[in-house]
Amino acid sequence: MKGKDFTKALAAVKHGLEKFPGSVMLLEMQGGLLLQEKQFDDAAAAYTRLAEIAPERGYGLLTRLYFVSDQQDKGGQLITDLLKDHPDQDYPYLLAARIALQKRNVDGAIETLQVGISKVNQPVRLQMDLGQLYGMTGKLEQSEKIYQSVIEKAPRLSVAYSSLGGVKEQMGDKGAALELYRSAVKYDKRNVKALNNLAYLLADNFGEAKKALNSAMSAYRLQPGDPRIMDTLAFVLLKNNKVKEAVVLLEKAHKLLPEVQTVGLHLAMAKIKTGELETAKQLLQDVIKKGQPVDVDQAKLLLKTI
Repeated sequence: MKGKDFTKALAAVKHGLEKFPGSVMLLEMQGGLLLQEKQFDDAAAAYTRLAEIAPERGYGLLTRLYFVSDQQDKGGQLITDLLKDHPDQDYPYLLAARIALQKRNVDGAIETLQVGISKVNQPVRLQMDLGQLYGMTGKLEQSEKIYQSVIEKAPRLSVAYSSLGGVKEQMGDKGAALELYRSAVKYDKRNVKALNNLAYLLADNFGEAKKALNSAMSAYRLQPGDPRIMDTLAFVLLKNNKVKEAVVLLEKAHKLLPEVQTVGLHLAMAKIKTGELETAKQLLQDVIKKGQPVDVDQAKLLLKTI
């Protein structure tokens, strides 16, 4: 596969399936290779076999195949059949909601998840997706209630705490968000979102830059290639007067996310500290032209100090 020799790769997978016909990994790989070669019917057959062993994974891939191969009718019928045959399981509703989102039908996705929650015995995953959709559409109070309900039922579910923390931040309750991120990390020390957001809040809103550094470094170790994680770590490093290390990370993050003006703002802060004032001015001017109001306000204030 690395050598782009898909014929040999398919032959190797076929040989493997002769010895291990129930291998989820090999069936998924076979379907992916056949899809790459635009052998849609054979790919569908591989994913159908996969669905017999791992229904959610197999049907999810099969549905995606139908939509990317312009067979939307088959994909729609598959979802309809799954909802009819497995009304008490959550994955058909998850698939149906994701298909609705692909069609940019947010209301349809919300309605599908609501129906699933009313029918499924353990609807936590449906509730988590619904909470996310409410948050995306600005229905913060509804999102808050959903996540609180999940935490009541699953009090050790780390992602529920970090998701609720994000909602609380949007609502302006930084203190509640901080405690929720701490709870999320308590139950899962590998929750990158919680570690990252906790670090930023500690450094930016609570003046605890040294404490923030541990969380920021933990998030970076888990996802070193994520430019948003780089940005947070760099911001925390700046707050700890580790300017050179911050500049290296911010320059890399800015190249990867040139459209995210918050990264440009942080890079400008770093450039001011290194004395590269002309570069800082240009970065700040870009933020003022293209950034969100909060970043724009900070950029204007910084520009006056140069």
